[in-house]
Amino acid sequence: MAGINDNTPLVFHKIGKGIIEDTAGNMYEISKAQSVKVDAKGTVTDVEGGDALFPIYQFLAKRSGTVEITDAVFTTNSFKATNNSTVSTAGNTYLKRVFATLATTSLGTDLTGVSKVRCIGPDGSPVTVTQTGSATPSPDEIYVSTVGAITYGSTLTAGEYTFWFDSIVPVSGASTQVSFLKDQIPRVASFRYTIEAEDLDGNNYQVDFYIPRCRANGDVTIDLARSTAATNKMTLTLLDPGSSTDNYMSITYTQLAS
Repeated sequence: MAGINDNTPLVFHKIGKGIIEDTAGNMYEISKAQSVKVDAKGTVTDVEGGDALFPIYQFLAKRSGTVEITDAVFTTNSFKATNNSTVSTAGNTYLKRVFATLATTSLGTDLTGVSKVRCIGPDGSPVTVTQTGSATPSPDEIYVSTVGAITYGSTLTAGEYTFWFDSIVPVSGASTQVSFLKDQIPRVASFRYTIEAEDLDGNNYQVDFYIPRCRANGDVTIDLARSTAATNKMTLTLLDPGSSTDNYMSITYTQLAS
């Protein structure tokens, strides 16, 4: 190993991997990122004086920085660590869509907690659905029970009816719900990331980024398109390190064994 010095030219390549950990211990592993951008800036203020056309002095007025991540996958941990979201695994419901005719007597099997039922009739108009009171609906309405049994009104016309409804997930542990609270801000977190690098002679290096204190901006961006897969986008803002070292970010270069 030849070692590394201040003049060693390194080529950064590949996307790398890393981890975000907030102060509550929530951890989000980044291993399928599409892009990661670290952008730290300094704002310099000029001091003008006398007849000088150039500033007579400058001082650093502000430090700011962001980490922008585009991940190829979504996890509940990503929302917990970057949005301070709550997660529940019991009693969740999921949205279902079912086509039925006047001969159909049920929305499906093993349904429980059927709610928020909406129906579109054969002519494209909404049909009123009731779930309370008598199981015998008005002539132009439909009654649906909490287990999905259907009773049609006597004057409804033949054709295909489209039902949208929520139902409790039947298998315990098969569903996770992430809730975004309007009055919560993301917790302070740390960001660690590692990538591969090579010098011009082909020697391998590891480059580690460490940001001791940052906070996600709380944005939730899910961009769905027909021809592409959605990506998980997030932005972290660098915070004052709050330590005696005053290092808001560090980058470590390590030469690896051949």
